[in-house]
Amino acid sequence: MLSYKMDNKRVRTITRTEQRSRNSKLNFLLVIVGILTRNPTTTGTGFLANSGQDQDIKWKRMKKATFYPASSTITVSAVYGENSILFCTKENYGSVSGLVRVMCNGTCQIREK
Repeated sequence: MLSYKMDNKRVRTITRTEQRSRNSKLNFLLVIVGILTRNPTTTGTGFLANSGQDQDIKWKRMKKATFYPASSTITVSAVYGENSILFCTKENYGSVSGLVRVMCNGTCQIREK
């Protein structure tokens, strides 16, 4: 489960406390299994998954925003593969998409799907 905070500087995706706890346990288990089986890929997956639970994407680094009104989602992409999907409700999709459009004004590519 995710929460979002948007302001005039960034879009922040935050993993909720209950889900963060479950994710941390699973990621720790991946690291241990990777170490015990001498599999660096599994170990690295556990470390990377744990480090990416929260994301910050700054508006000035935003390169693309794709709007999906039918599913009330917005995909935002920045440099170096930074991506986030904003899952909205039907009620707040209009205001969230409006803010994304204003903040991406002229700095990023906007697509409608």
